[in-house]
Amino acid sequence: MKRNTLRNRLMLIFFVSLFIPCLILAFVSYQSAKMQLQQKMEKTAASNVMMLNQTIDQIIQLEMANVQALSDQISSEQIDRKDKEVRQLIESFIRLHPEISSLTLGNEHGAWMKAPNEELQNFDPRSEEWYQKLLESKRVLMVSEPHRAASGDVSVNIGISLPDGKGAIGIELGLGKVNEIVKTLKFGANGYAFIVDKTNTILAHPFLELGDQIKGSQFTTIQKNRNGVITYQSQEGQTLRAFYETNNITGWKIIGVLQTKEFAQASMPIVRTAAVVMIISLVLTFVLLFLVIRRITRPIEQLVHSAKRVSDGYLSEEVAVTSKDEIGELAASFNV
Repeated sequence: MKRNTLRNRLMLIFFVSLFIPCLILAFVSYQSAKMQLQQKMEKTAASNVMMLNQTIDQIIQLEMANVQALSDQISSEQIDRKDKEVRQLIESFIRLHPEISSLTLGNEHGAWMKAPNEELQNFDPRSEEWYQKLLESKRVLMVSEPHRAASGDVSVNIGISLPDGKGAIGIELGLGKVNEIVKTLKFGANGYAFIVDKTNTILAHPFLELGDQIKGSQFTTIQKNRNGVITYQSQEGQTLRAFYETNNITGWKIIGVLQTKEFAQASMPIVRTAAVVMIISLVLTFVLLFLVIRRITRPIEQLVHSAKRVSDGYLSEEVAVTSKDEIGELAASFNV
């Protein structure tokens, strides 16, 4: 290839003419595949966030229905006399719902009942802000802001006033079940889901401590809008794409995170396949070009050799005419 011959120049021209279109085709195919995979992954992530939001709705609504059904069976008078039937009822309720850490009944006289235990001997429900809100709500179910319970778990209170309006019932619901669901969700290979409240306190996360506050300028945008997509940089310098929804009952933000580098990583098998196909095509084409160009240039090389022989005085030199194209005509004219 170092020789400046017609054959080599033709080989180079044809090879470059083939290589550039193949390279452009491979690049366009890669970008198209990357875009399609990105759209598919983003659609799946948004769908998973929506499903998680619906799951939280179902969990909270189920507990709200349980609390309301239980409140319909209790009166404030029964709390005054610490009715045995009510005691059995609330103890049974706690046993059937292990996700509930405690249940509290209180009335306007300051009487109260608690399950599964009654350790708070000086407890007065009337001094509790949560109890006061329940009485004011007039049989409207209420969900409190998340807080850290005595057990250390992150919990919420769900409560409602009693039918006679003179007392209230509240349960403390741990978010452990929600956190377990969040841990099972995968967004791409390394993406994950998490939940924060209005103050960016972590309610569910696969690897961060629950109850801690999470920081980042991206949460300003997330808290302002009910749903959407945002791209931001993590503390580790990774570019992340977050999909978020707002839960209608609690106001919590359900967030699913994808690493944008996964879009390119997911496209790599396509790139490798395209590269293999391109290399094989170029090799086969190169061999075919070599054979075709050699067939064209060999008669010319023979003419050059014969011309040198004539210049050396061998006027009887003759070139074999093997074709009827322009090169064959040139060889015939040379012989004449």
